Amino acid sequence: MLHPGAHSRITKPSDSAALDSCLPFSRQLDHIALVQLAQELLQALDLPHRVRIVEGDSHSGLGWERRFRLQWWASGNEPLRAALQQAKTVAYHQAQMTQSLAQLTKAWRFIEQVVISERWRQHLRHLIAGLKQPDNAYLRLAYRAAQQVWSRAARWQAIMPPHQPCPFLPVIALLEAGAWPLGCQDDSLWVFVWRQSAIGEPALELPLRAANSAQPQDYIFLSAQFRHVTLTARWEAAFRHHGWRTLHGYVNEEIAPPEVQLGERIRSARAVVGVIDTSDPDFGLPWWMFQELDYASACSRPAVLISPYHLAQPGLLHVPTIPCAWPEESSIPEEHEIWRWLQANAA
Repeated sequence: MLHPGAHSRITKPSDSAALDSCLPFSRQLDHIALVQLAQELLQALDLPHRVRIVEGDSHSGLGWERRFRLQWWASGNEPLRAALQQAKTVAYHQAQMTQSLAQLTKAWRFIEQVVISERWRQHLRHLIAGLKQPDNAYLRLAYRAAQQVWSRAARWQAIMPPHQPCPFLPVIALLEAGAWPLGCQDDSLWVFVWRQSAIGEPALELPLRAANSAQPQDYIFLSAQFRHVTLTARWEAAFRHHGWRTLHGYVNEEIAPPEVQLGERIRSARAVVGVIDTSDPDFGLPWWMFQELDYASACSRPAVLISPYHLAQPGLLHVPTIPCAWPEESSIPEEHEIWRWLQANAA
């Protein structure tokens, strides 16, 4: 359950409705302030956990973020993400009951432009200037995750009544301070603070491969952005032409969190193929596509990314890229490398 008024003590820029004034990694807070924000996040989501602030370098941060994320995709058993998913659902149900879905959509479209704006890009470029991997990768992924949080906060604020404060604001306040709340483990909320020179505690590897014991079904999981309808339809037709059935589409979030349902689809797929016509030069792959491909790799499912550019996507070291450049109206070439890849990996 959400706890009304749980973060009323936060007096930060992210308290205001103007989410476009906030930036991830834009200020610094001391340990005491970070603990307070994390406690207010737990109270807002009614999670009876302690706070564990962990400092470390990018290698440690990437490892821990991936561990909590994969645990959620594999089982849905991660209290922080479950509570945030519930908050997202509460906002959507409120929009349905009050017939304000158009208002919800308007808020989403506005904040989507904010989080890819030149202001966000310039700040990220400033942060990563002169940095090498994995520092560069960590900050890009943190920004991708932050974009999702900002979007959910904007939708909540657009349609929820004032007496139900936005539970995403404590997350935003932490991300503003460069602190990434990763998830709950051992009755503690883990909040990771990136320090370039710090030596962090290494993450424990999850046994996801052993969990993938189901016989693969006869389909290829297609990872593509829903807004790219024409591109996706072209590839689906090409797969059918070459005898491959694809699975791509929305999931019903009333049944279970989307990550849990998508995770099950990925584990049961013969292979996972990502398709994108362009990659953002600053933020990299879309957050959902990155997660789908990374989860496929963690589950030992064959995974590949088709892109006009030979991307070296940080964090997807085991997912090869097949370059593909084609005019907007052209069909997929019969001799495309993807058909050879599928025969070798998914037949």
